[in-house]
Amino acid sequence: MWGVGFPSFKEWRELWRFLRKGHNMYKMNMRIDSWWITACVALILSFSARAEILSSSFLGGTNDDIIFDVEVDQGGYIYVVGTTKSGNFPVTPNAFQTNHSNTAGNDAFVAKFTPSGTQLVYATFLGGTFSELGAALTVNTQGEVIVAGDTASTNFPLVNAVQTNLSGGQDVFIAKLTADGTGL
Repeated sequence: MWGVGFPSFKEWRELWRFLRKGHNMYKMNMRIDSWWITACVALILSFSARAEILSSSFLGGTNDDIIFDVEVDQGGYIYVVGTTKSGNFPVTPNAFQTNHSNTAGNDAFVAKFTPSGTQLVYATFLGGTFSELGAALTVNTQGEVIVAGDTASTNFPLVNAVQTNLSGGQDVFIAKLTADGTGL
C-alpha cells in the first residue's frame, strides 16, 4: 500500500519493530500521511493492508539524502523528491541532470520507482551551483512530474521561466520534468 492515509496502531507497531532491528535512528524523520521514512540515507517502505512490509529500499549515496514528499500516479508508479549532498547519488544514465552541481551543498533530486517499489525507473539531480531542496511534487495525467522547492543558485536550470533571475538569497522554484525524467 503506497499512498495517503493514516496507519493504524498495528501498522506503526510493525514499522517501529522493523526500525528497531538495527536501523540507524539518527536524523529520523517520519511523515504519517505519505508513508515515508528518512534517515541519513532515504528509506522507502511499502506496506500491505495487514501491516506487512512488501518492499523497502534505501536511496542515496555517501552523504545525507532526505526525502520530503512522495506521490503515486494512476499506474502505481512511486515518485519521491528531496535533497542530497551525495555526489554519488544513484542517478540513471539518461536522466535530466546526471552530475551533482553543488560540491559544497545540496541538490534537489527526483526519483521514480516501479509500482512494486523494487526497481528505479529514473533518478535525476535538479540544481545549480548553490543549494537546492526539492520539497513537494505531484504527477499529472501525462506522467510529467511537477516539483516545487527552493534554490540559492543563479544558474538553476530554467525553461520558459516566468522569472529568469534569482531575486533574493533564496527563491522558490517550480519545475516540470518530462515523463521519462530526461528533460524539463
